[in-house]
Amino acid sequence: MRKVSMTAAADMKKCGNVDGNGGPPAMTDGGGVKSKVGLKHKDLDSLRAEYLVALEQHRAAQRRYEDAVSTASQAQSQTGHNEAHSVPTHGGGVAEGPAALLARHIELRGLQKQHASLVVWADDLKGVKSSEVLATIDGGLPTKSVNVVKTPSETAKGTMALEDSLARSMQALEMAVVQAHQDAKREKARLDEVKIRTDMIRPTTQQRVQAMLATRRVLTTWLEEALEMCQGQVTHVESETGESKDRDTVTDAMIDEVYERYLDARRRVLDAVAPLSDLVYGDMEQNSNDSQDLAVKSGPGQVMRGSELEPGGLLNVIEKALLSALQRQGSAQTHLSFATVQVDAEMAKTINMLDRLGDESQLLQAFPILARSGRFQHAASALGKRTDDEDGTKDEISRRTEPWMFAANAADVALSGALEKALGEGKQAMESASKSLAELQLLKDAGNDHVPVL
Repeated sequence: MRKVSMTAAADMKKCGNVDGNGGPPAMTDGGGVKSKVGLKHKDLDSLRAEYLVALEQHRAAQRRYEDAVSTASQAQSQTGHNEAHSVPTHGGGVAEGPAALLARHIELRGLQKQHASLVVWADDLKGVKSSEVLATIDGGLPTKSVNVVKTPSETAKGTMALEDSLARSMQALEMAVVQAHQDAKREKARLDEVKIRTDMIRPTTQQRVQAMLATRRVLTTWLEEALEMCQGQVTHVESETGESKDRDTVTDAMIDEVYERYLDARRRVLDAVAPLSDLVYGDMEQNSNDSQDLAVKSGPGQVMRGSELEPGGLLNVIEKALLSALQRQGSAQTHLSFATVQVDAEMAKTINMLDRLGDESQLLQAFPILARSGRFQHAASALGKRTDDEDGTKDEISRRTEPWMFAANAADVALSGALEKALGEGKQAMESASKSLAELQLLKDAGNDHVPVL
């Protein structure tokens, strides 16, 4: 057993897998700096995951190695008789002790190689964790150099593994960046939508009326309590020691304070009610047959005139008038929105029609023909005459009808010219006809004079 252990230790030293104390080998200065420089930009998460997997494999290999060593020691300590019965034999009956040890030695060499690769991965991970400044300083510090003997195939495999790991890390990083950009766009869109909704949500008139009613109820409750306190319906106020204070002094101070608060509250209520009461009275005077005798129904079978309205009844009248006004306003807004939609639709149709027929207004050379066709007949009267005052304020329809107006005016001019020309030709024909008739009349008269009388 001692001989086998020494042989295994010597083999491990030759392969560079363990140092003199049996621990993992240390990287040389050149290899450590090279790995740190090459892996300083790698993703730590992927390397850490691969390192944990490799560490589990390393631990499993160590357990198998310890089991092999213990089995070899037990086989070496047993007697020849027990060894013959415990070691399996082939058909020839020859013991397999040396063959089993050779197989385990080969397995041990494979495990040693795997251990070496795991140590390299551990050193690479430590190099990634260290900063660039420490990596540059590390090259000048004296370190304990241990010669690591690595075959070209192992170096190539390690390089390929590192390249694959780097490529996977870069792909994962790119996917994470793309996902982060998409998440940012979605969050920005949601934020813009929330901002738009927040801007669109505004308190309506009905909500304002409800808020005013709630404020009125609070003020009314407080005013009733203040009036009760002013009328003397207040309990005795006792001090912390249990002794009652002087009633007259406390009551006077409370009356002064509450009276001032009452005046302030009454002033605020009157300021809030004044504009609303004017609006209510105006509506009532318009709807009432007798404007001088203003009457408001305050309940079933009860009539309250304007001169007899008190603040409480006036507020009730204001509430009723506001509710009816809100209903009328809602219906008016509905009609207005519908009318706006209809006007927009008609304007779009008119603009499309003018665009389709706009090419005809460009046929300036054919105005006489167009004028005779009747297309531009009564165009000026239908579209209206252009004035200089309207140049500053033109809508879309007016701008699009300008070519048609110009074409209509030109067509009218061309038609007037054609009519004048035809009228001139007619006058000339009439003059020539009258001349011909005069000549014929002269010839007739001359013929009658030369005829002999029988």
